[in-house]
Amino acid sequence: MRRPSTRVGIVHAVLAATMLVPLALSFSGGGSFADVYLTTDPGAATSRRMLLFEALARSSWIGLGACAVALAFGIPAAWLLSRRKRTLFFLALCALPLALAPSVAVSGWLEWWSVAMRGLGGARPELTSAFRQMPAGGMTGMGPLFSIPGVALVLGLGLWPIVAFELWPAFIRARGDAYESALLAGSPAKAFFRVALPMARGELAAGALLVFLLAASDFTVSSLLLVRTLPIEVHDYLSLGKAGSAAWAALPLVLLIGTAAALLSRVHARDAQASEHTGGAREAQVTSGSRWGAAILALGLGMGFVFPLAGCVVGVMDSAVSWSHAFKAGLEPLGVSLRLSIAAAIVAMLLAAARIVLWPNMRARTLNVAGLLVLVVPGTFLASGLLNLGTGLAMHASGPFEWVAQAMPAGMLMAFGYVLRFVYIPMRLAEEGLRTLDPATLETAELAGQSGLMQGLGVALPQLWGHLLAAEMLVFVLALGDLPVSDTLAPPGAVPVSVWLFQQQHLGYTEAVFGLSLLVGAAAAAGLLGSGLLGTALRKLGTRRWDAWAGGGA
Repeated sequence: MRRPSTRVGIVHAVLAATMLVPLALSFSGGGSFADVYLTTDPGAATSRRMLLFEALARSSWIGLGACAVALAFGIPAAWLLSRRKRTLFFLALCALPLALAPSVAVSGWLEWWSVAMRGLGGARPELTSAFRQMPAGGMTGMGPLFSIPGVALVLGLGLWPIVAFELWPAFIRARGDAYESALLAGSPAKAFFRVALPMARGELAAGALLVFLLAASDFTVSSLLLVRTLPIEVHDYLSLGKAGSAAWAALPLVLLIGTAAALLSRVHARDAQASEHTGGAREAQVTSGSRWGAAILALGLGMGFVFPLAGCVVGVMDSAVSWSHAFKAGLEPLGVSLRLSIAAAIVAMLLAAARIVLWPNMRARTLNVAGLLVLVVPGTFLASGLLNLGTGLAMHASGPFEWVAQAMPAGMLMAFGYVLRFVYIPMRLAEEGLRTLDPATLETAELAGQSGLMQGLGVALPQLWGHLLAAEMLVFVLALGDLPVSDTLAPPGAVPVSVWLFQQQHLGYTEAVFGLSLLVGAAAAAGLLGSGLLGTALRKLGTRRWDAWAGGGA
C-alpha cells in the first residue's frame, strides 16, 4: 500500500485528533492537579505521591507478568497456526480466551479456588470485602490468587491470543528457504529458535507490548482480586466526582502507555513494510503440526476459556436453588448490554468498511496510532472525558437543537464510548486485510479505469467481509465485558451486565453471579464461533465473485 497523499494525510490527522478529544477533556472535570499531588500538608502530599507511585509500580508488574504468560502460550499457538491452512472458524476458536469477559474469568477461577479450599478441609470462603477497603498489595492471606502474580496470571491467560495473532503471519513468512535449509541441517527446534523466531522478532515485540499495555491498564481483574493498581486509584477519584483529579492521577500511566504505543506503532509500520517487500503473508499449506504446539494451544484454550467457564457451571450446580432462578436475576442487565454491544459492533464494522472503501491503496497509520492510544489507556480515563463531553453538550443544547438532546436514545453515549475505545480493532483488521490482498487485483481494477472508490467497493470490500465480520464480533464481545466505560457512562435505569455483575461480585459470589457469568461467556462463545463460520462462507463467496469479475474483464 502507498503512503497517503498530503490531502488524505490531513484528513487522517483531523480524524485522529477528533478521536483524542475525550482524552484531553478528561482534565476539565472537577478536581485539579493540586488535589492529587499537592495539599496544604507537605507530608500528606508526599505520602499521596508515594501511594500513586506504588500503584503504578503494581500496574507495571502486572503488565510484565501477564506478558510472560501470554508469550508462553501465544508463541506455540502462533507457530501451530502458521503450519496449517487457516480458516476464520479456527481463528475464532483461538480467540475464545480474549472474548471471555474478565469478570467472568474471575468468577470461574474463584469457584475452583473455593473448591480447592474445601477439598483441603477448609470452609467455603465468602468474598464480601469492598475494593476500597483492600490492602495495597492485595489480600495475601486469602490465597495466591489475590496477589500481583494472580492478577497477572488471569490477565495473561485471557490476552495470549493477541500474541498468537500478531505472530502467525510472520511465522508464515519465516518458513522460507532459510528455515528449510536450517531444518535439513539440524532439528526442528534449532531451526525454529535460530531462524523462524529471530525473523519474527518485530511482531513478537509488538504482541508482547500490546499485552503489557492492556494488562497494565486493567481495572476489572485487579479490583476483583483486591490488588490496588493505578486504574483503581483513578476510579476512586472519579467516583467522588473529581474527573479532573482522576485524569491527573492517571497521567503517569497515560504517559507510559503513550510512549509504548508510539513504539508499537513504529514496530507495526516496519513490519508492514517488511511484509510488502516479501509479498505479504501467503496462505499456509496444510502440514503436520507439532504435538507440543497443539498441546500448549489446547492448554491455553482450556485455562483461558474452558476452565473458567466450567467453574461458573460448578458454581451454579453448587447452589441450592434451581437453575432457572440462578439465570433469571441478571437477564435484564444482559439484555441492556446485548443491545448496546450489538449497536457498537455494527457501527465499528461500518467504520472499517468505510476505511476500506475510501482508502483501499493507502495506509492509515495516523488513525491506527490514535485508535491504539484510546484502546490501551485506562477505560475510566476515556470515559471521564466522554462524560464531560456529554455533560457539556447537554448544557448547551438549546434553541433549534434542543430536540436533538431530547431525542437522543438512552445509552447512546455509552455505545459511542464502546465504539471509540475499540475502534482500533476494526481499523487494524481492515488494514491487515488490505495488506493480504493480491496487489494485482487492485492494479487490474485501476488499469480497467476504476477509481479508488470503485476499487474499494468492487474489489477490496467483497474479499474482506470475513475481516469485517471478525472486527464486528470482537468489538461485540469486548464491549459486552467492558466495565470502566459501562460503569461511568451507564444511563439512569439501565444497568449494563458488566456493572451488575461487578457489584454483585463485591457482595459475594452467589448462584446469580455464576449464572450470569455463564450466560455472558456462552453468548460470547456462540457469537464468536458463529461469526467464524459465517465469515468463512462470506470469504469464499467474495473470492468467487472477484474471480468471476476478473474473468469477465479478461
